[in-house]
Amino acid sequence: MSGQAVRELLALLGAREEIFDEQHGIGRRGLHVGRGRRHSLVVFSPGFSPGHAWLQTARAAGCTCLGELDFASLFWRGRLIAVTGTNGKTTLTEFLTHALTTSGEDAYAVGNVGFPFSRLITFKRDADEDAVALCEVSSFQPRRCSISTRTPRCGPFRGGSP
Repeated sequence: MSGQAVRELLALLGAREEIFDEQHGIGRRGLHVGRGRRHSLVVFSPGFSPGHAWLQTARAAGCTCLGELDFASLFWRGRLIAVTGTNGKTTLTEFLTHALTTSGEDAYAVGNVGFPFSRLITFKRDADEDAVALCEVSSFQPRRCSISTRTPRCGPFRGGSP
């Protein structure tokens, strides 16, 4: 899902793209340094390990590597709230989105719930600074942020489990 959403956002931006995917039939199956040198940016899905061979190859080729959430945040003009933790992330994200929408806010659930953050950018290109993206983030994702693209206004953390 996030790969297609990134592809749509790149098309909206007028950028050329090439998809690499381990699933047969979706994109190219392997990334090597020669192919990596033709690109300056690699956007990867949330499930990719930072040590994945393709990301190591891309970095060796001089590419900037950003997770989908990092990439999308570069283009989001509204407010960003990240929800992370062990249990209850989806429930809290959906609750906050509902509460904000009910109170008249322009709020959207994105990330690991709702739809990919990149897709929100393509649908809400005209979103203003008052719009709110509530982003469900797996507990490992904050450690994988490649650059400090955006600092969420707040980051509710759901407690761990026993």
